[in-house]
Amino acid sequence: MLRIEAVGDWLLLRSEDIVSTKGAQYVVEIDENAKHGLLRVEAPEVEGEGAQRIELRLTWPSSTRGSLLVGETRLALDRTPEVVTVEVGGETCSGFTLTVLPDEPARKVLPYQEMVIALRDGGQLAARINANDEPLSALPVDREQLQRAFCQRIADRYPDPQTQVSAEGIVFTDARGGRHHLSLDNAWARVRAGEANVIEHFLRSFEGGDSESSSPAIFPLVKAAGTAEGFFAQARQIAQLDGGKPEPLVSVPFAPGLECLFVRDLPNGMSFISASELRAAVLEESELPAYAAQKLSRHLVTVLRVDVAPGVHMLTCGGNYETGLLLLPEIWAELEPLLAGPRVIAVPNRDLLFVTGADNAKGIAWMREHAAGSAERSYPITTDLFRWNGTGYEVLVPPKRSWLKRLFN
Repeated sequence: MLRIEAVGDWLLLRSEDIVSTKGAQYVVEIDENAKHGLLRVEAPEVEGEGAQRIELRLTWPSSTRGSLLVGETRLALDRTPEVVTVEVGGETCSGFTLTVLPDEPARKVLPYQEMVIALRDGGQLAARINANDEPLSALPVDREQLQRAFCQRIADRYPDPQTQVSAEGIVFTDARGGRHHLSLDNAWARVRAGEANVIEHFLRSFEGGDSESSSPAIFPLVKAAGTAEGFFAQARQIAQLDGGKPEPLVSVPFAPGLECLFVRDLPNGMSFISASELRAAVLEESELPAYAAQKLSRHLVTVLRVDVAPGVHMLTCGGNYETGLLLLPEIWAELEPLLAGPRVIAVPNRDLLFVTGADNAKGIAWMREHAAGSAERSYPITTDLFRWNGTGYEVLVPPKRSWLKRLFN
């Protein structure tokens, strides 16, 4: 249960249709069966001003984007409201956690702000909405238990999976005869990071893997150098069991210790582009970074900017393609006016992209501290920080401490 100590910016509603409180009239219409709602807040006229209205349209748990109208200002809701139970002044409420951002379609990078709408109903509405959610299963306690759970779920899901288990992972056959390799390293790293329902997520990513669209979008991903070769080594090991002839993935150098790979964006996951697939797409390797960046830019409606420390921003776009933002010039054209000096970036994990200015010494120290734990994350990339030199990224080496400071510290 989330506890709110002070009302402050929260909107508190009552379950009655119309209630007056603090001079404002709240009109609440909730359709529990259709799972959508309308909140309208009308404030009385004040001297010299007309009546103000706050209107919020909610939809859950679909992905429909809603809006928030405050007076004449319309804000956007970037994602489906999360239904929570909150407590205000000892009273339990049904709450809706919103991600609110400016409704400015001409901009790509928008500031992120959270807001909670709380309904004073004893938490009944939140309980009814969450009653249909799948309960979180207990996390496996070790790698062996995770492996057994995977094998059991595969056996339950497919008629004759022909499962083969090795130290690297699990190979199995789906209902259509397609062969899949499941990396236990990746799955166990995500379990250790606290992710729930990892098994279901992995198995869903294989569903429909062979029914790809004729021209799926190709997006860029920045990874640690050697990632492509590591995947190729795994493929060779699998080929020894399965037969077939593996081929390397397409990758290009990006920065010291980093390389850029390319993936097809599929309905239930992603798959890396190999050399033969690049030829089939009639693309040259030199054209691929710009081509994939253009595709990603068109795919992303908005990128959220979260201020995580003074002068330090985190960019997020859903958890999969954050590192691909490094290839989009329009992103940095919007961000650079906010930075103190040339940009410095950190990519400790697949879903983490931090940026600050080179003149922000405290911000750089903050980023180094958070990048230092990269190896403990689910999809680690690098502990290094990188500075933009006008044409590419170079490693930002920590400043050396003088012998005098070392002597007295």
